[in-house]
Amino acid sequence: MMKGDFPVGEFAARKTPFYFYDLPLLERTLDAVRSAIGNRPLWQVHYAVKANANPEILRRIAAAGFGADCVSGGEVRMAYEAGFAPSAIVYAGVGKSDDEITYALELGIGRFNVESSAELLVIEEIAAKMGKVAPVSFRVNPDIGAHTHANITTGLAENKFGTKAFISTSAPRFWICPISWPCATGSTT
Repeated sequence: MMKGDFPVGEFAARKTPFYFYDLPLLERTLDAVRSAIGNRPLWQVHYAVKANANPEILRRIAAAGFGADCVSGGEVRMAYEAGFAPSAIVYAGVGKSDDEITYALELGIGRFNVESSAELLVIEEIAAKMGKVAPVSFRVNPDIGAHTHANITTGLAENKFGTKAFISTSAPRFWICPISWPCATGSTT
């Protein structure tokens, strides 16, 4: 367990809203994660930008060599502007707009997490118009419950996330490069 120094006595004098970030604790945490990964070149840790998009926090996480997990075009932009390598940016999330997909392709992000065959077709069409190959991961919905709170379950058939079956890649897809087939059942936190 890591803990930091919180000058609680100073907080009372601050106007609200007030946000305190223990940056030395953040640095120690980033070091601990890097140490835990060790010498595993195929492993990549991605920070969920939705957890805290403070530019200084993002800059420090990017500088530590981590990737960014983004769920909106705005988060992709924030991650890039904070210094995350485009190849280390994953764009997940439902409802990606054509402009957001175009921007992500222009940046050369690491991959799109695709939620449906309709989304795949849109990404492929935009990539073809741009003459770019889109790296994609097909998020599979395994229809498995996480046995957690109903509002945070994402792996059941009735949930909006992921495809119900693998999307066929047997037909030639010149503008798509499949990378992986991840699945998730929901958060346990």
